[in-house]
Amino acid sequence: WWIRAFIQNYILKSWSLVKLGTTQAQRKLFFSLARTRRELEKFDGTDNTASDEKAIAKKLRVKPGEVLEMQQRMEGRDLSLDAPMGEDGGSSHVDFVMDGADLPDAELAEQEERHIVQERVMEALGRLDPRERYIIEMRVMQDKPMTLKELGEHFGFSRERARQLEIRAKAKLETELGALMQDLFPGEDRREQAAEVG
Repeated sequence: WWIRAFIQNYILKSWSLVKLGTTQAQRKLFFSLARTRRELEKFDGTDNTASDEKAIAKKLRVKPGEVLEMQQRMEGRDLSLDAPMGEDGGSSHVDFVMDGADLPDAELAEQEERHIVQERVMEALGRLDPRERYIIEMRVMQDKPMTLKELGEHFGFSRERARQLEIRAKAKLETELGALMQDLFPGEDRREQAAEVG
């Protein structure tokens, strides 16, 4: 029995590139469909596919829709994307498959722009004094920003003073970034550029 099961499994896997016969009912249909149809045709002497589907489904104890689906799968063959379209043979199906990815040159340009922006941000941060840089790094650039209270405790001043210094550091960074980004985004408002980066 195991040899027969092995052979049936091989046939099922080799029938198509598209997986078929994944459930027990589908496997039963795959191996019994043609035989059951022949038996019914001999018995009835007709070739009525609509009534055949119902009779086959009843005999194999599956739904008529499953019988129809398996018939379509077994009758249809796999189509190669490299097969020529039409009679001229000039183009194949694969020629019309769209790639959803960005074009390599657009992706490269975007990476380059991102790299330049990162460099400009680092340069602008380098123009801030150490305290302003620390405030920006801890309050703006962290996933979990430091609170104003924690910032004040770090430097030894009040929460309100930390807020004032943060506003001043952000304004200074915005000015520095605006100047550095002017050549990257000519003709755009500097505040918009800084807001996009920050």
